Amino acid sequence: MIEDMLTKKSVHDYRLFHFYNNTFSVTLSLIFYVSLVFIAFKTTNSNIIHLKQTIYIVSCFEILLVLLFYMTQVEIEVLNGHEYFIICGFFKNVQYPYNMIVCGAYVFGIISQVACSPIIFVVRYLWIVKNYTLSNGFFIKFYSLAMLSSSIIAIIFFHSCVEEEMYDEQIKDMKKHSQTRRFLNRFLRNGEATLLPRNFDVFVVIFEIATASIFFTAMATVTFCVSGTFKHLSDLQNVMTKSTRKMQVRLTKTLSTQFIILLLFLYFPIGVYLLYFHSGNSTNGLGLFNNILISWSMFLTPLSTIVCIEPYRKYFVKYFIVRLRVKCLYHANCHKSTTITDL
Repeated sequence: MIEDMLTKKSVHDYRLFHFYNNTFSVTLSLIFYVSLVFIAFKTTNSNIIHLKQTIYIVSCFEILLVLLFYMTQVEIEVLNGHEYFIICGFFKNVQYPYNMIVCGAYVFGIISQVACSPIIFVVRYLWIVKNYTLSNGFFIKFYSLAMLSSSIIAIIFFHSCVEEEMYDEQIKDMKKHSQTRRFLNRFLRNGEATLLPRNFDVFVVIFEIATASIFFTAMATVTFCVSGTFKHLSDLQNVMTKSTRKMQVRLTKTLSTQFIILLLFLYFPIGVYLLYFHSGNSTNGLGLFNNILISWSMFLTPLSTIVCIEPYRKYFVKYFIVRLRVKCLYHANCHKSTTITDL
């Protein structure tokens, strides 16, 4: 058991690592998303003007999710069997049942990332393959659907853990429950492992099914849109002009990079959590690895957008190089490559 393996010092270090790792990820995420909003608002490049509205809306929404993630800072390893439900930052030492509100907010933040992840890929697919004219109503409907599904799952999770009618069970009868549910109940009930809310298992199963449904639906949607866009661009390659072909190559790189980042840093770790949550096993060290992947996905996605879209990359670099040039005016050892004329 994890409580037997970890000393007080190691648990403290473990919590500090997660807190500083999340702080690092959130800080970079805010920098890159704010940069995307600024760039999308200022850009006049004809090649990416169609992405301006999409990136602006997505970036603003992701900023809210990042802030929600940082405010909750709840350690989700409890879902795969860990007793230490780590709460840092603004909601440190929150007691039951108020801690479940924080837990629900964290679950909402994670699930909403999954639910909203296909949006940018669907937008590209409709624009490139179907020649669909995008509108504000389209984004509102898409985001509303993602938020509604995430809210339902968060409510299910909250309701499955809220104390209602309780009934006693003998310790020996607890064996019929998975390790995950025993630890979850043990934490929520302040160590009283003989108490379970009525229909607890039913809500846990509903939570598993609902979360898995959104997870696999999002992953299937992203895969379909990416493969469809790649196929369409490949079919048009023979009739493209030289300038259009360059744009096609850049778009292909952008799609590939963002899809790989989404797959490795969001779908993979959450998929592992779902698998271990269903089986009731503890991930131990793997949970630490998954936490890094999930938190880093927040800033790698906007960073890949800035790096892969050439006009955005140039605008981003010029913005910081100009300020570097101003600082270098006061230093005799300033390298000439930092001048704006070298860009």
